[in-house]
Amino acid sequence: GTSAATPVAAGASVLVRQFLREEMSVSQPGSDLIKAILINGAKDIGSGDIPNANEGWGQLDLQRSIYPTSGILALNTFFDQDQTLSAGHSYLYTYSLDGSYGVSVTLVWNDREGSSSASQSSSRLVNNLDLMVMAPDGTQYKGNVFQSGFSTTGGSADSVNNVERVKLGSTQTGNWSIQVSNSGGGSQDFAIVITGMGNANPVSDLSTVGDSLWCSDSDPLEGDTLLLGANWVNQAPATTSAYDVMVEDLTTGTVLYTE
Repeated sequence: GTSAATPVAAGASVLVRQFLREEMSVSQPGSDLIKAILINGAKDIGSGDIPNANEGWGQLDLQRSIYPTSGILALNTFFDQDQTLSAGHSYLYTYSLDGSYGVSVTLVWNDREGSSSASQSSSRLVNNLDLMVMAPDGTQYKGNVFQSGFSTTGGSADSVNNVERVKLGSTQTGNWSIQVSNSGGGSQDFAIVITGMGNANPVSDLSTVGDSLWCSDSDPLEGDTLLLGANWVNQAPATTSAYDVMVEDLTTGTVLYTE
């Protein structure tokens, strides 16, 4: 019951924090990262049917959380707690993974306090993050869309929970993409944990910012001087290579400016 589960979970949280500080040199591990690590290694007991009301994401298993293995082989664990997303923005992680060992991804964030007067049928999330994992062949898996204990395709993005998971058994080998998106609300930080057999393969991902393209005059006349503005952000960990900026008259195909 809860009388035993609570002290076990609390003790495991302390040990994960100690592990991150002493073994991984994370000086200030957040509670969301600790929670993500514990959930990511939880063991589905009985029939494969997580998540469910009886065991949630499974039985806490500290060994699987901090030293995950497949048989006698140690799996690689990647984590990040240093990103913050504004509404409408995303962050992209890429990894080269041997899918025969499975893939497990857990996203956790500490949401802002919600309204106590909201109706029972409305979502309690203030800042809604979404997890999406893309396989090498383009197959997409949304967070918390599960069947028989594993992720499945289709379904809808979760707008209720501040924990989202994708868990796959033996699957494709190649370059996997993991995207975290802020689908609504305010600025929100998060923690993410990825377990598999492989290595990080970071890329850059340039994207324009909302309302970042503007013109000083929406109805210019021939001969008028215009000011054009634009700004963009890199939504992935790798630095960008050289790129060009070009202004083109789409009616004539004339390149007006390039840099």
